Amino acid sequence: MKNILTLFLLLLTLSSCNLAKSVVAINKSTDHFKTLQQDSRVLYEEGAQALASQVALRLDDSIFSIETSHYQPFSKPVAIFVCQSKESFVAYCVNKKASGCVSNARLFLAPSSFEKDSFVLTHELSHLHMAMRLESIFWYLKAPVWFHEGLAVYVSNGEGTGDISTDLARTSIAAGKTFIPNASANIFFRKTASSFNLDAHMFYQQSGMFVAFLHDIDEEKFKTFILAVEEGKAFETAFTDAYKQSIRHVWDEFVQLQTQFEQSRHS
Repeated sequence: MKNILTLFLLLLTLSSCNLAKSVVAINKSTDHFKTLQQDSRVLYEEGAQALASQVALRLDDSIFSIETSHYQPFSKPVAIFVCQSKESFVAYCVNKKASGCVSNARLFLAPSSFEKDSFVLTHELSHLHMAMRLESIFWYLKAPVWFHEGLAVYVSNGEGTGDISTDLARTSIAAGKTFIPNASANIFFRKTASSFNLDAHMFYQQSGMFVAFLHDIDEEKFKTFILAVEEGKAFETAFTDAYKQSIRHVWDEFVQLQTQFEQSRHS
């Protein structure tokens, strides 16, 4: 009943065009993808075998990184689908600006994800890990966007941030040009980069830096928090139970630290 209500509310927020595309994408067959001979976890469309081979070379290291950083193994076998064209990728992921996505607990990579400084395998595996653990096509509604993307950036060592360095992000934070971390996901008003007039890469970098800060101030609390989120506990509750203070309070400490660092860098 709860899943049906969630689906109904989600459908109300989508335009008829996006709704149709999303329904098709979630249910689109992957039967035509071929299995890569050297690694059965990697599947590819005709013409994308060379790209798939690149995934196979990195997959073990990426999976190890994610399972270590998320503090538990993937709950189901991993499968990576490498698309031959942007058009094919969009048919599965809808978002034309993305280079990788998780749709219905399936990880898809576009050809653009293999361009210089654009490889997002480990980043997307973070999303896949959470999608599998939460066992819902609506896993992304279980936590705010900044957390999903910040965690993926942090555990992938910066994948998804483009040419936005930590120095550039810190300068932006010190100038007050930041996102503000919401404490829960909202089905009607999902706060993304555009909600804060930020470039997507800037939003990702700032989010990743904040998640790194959450880890660095106390790894045991961070571990407790991450495990609670992936067990399905309400996001804000998981945070306050682990850190014994509000997200906004910790965020203010983070901003103060970044501002002090920026000021000392220019003094």
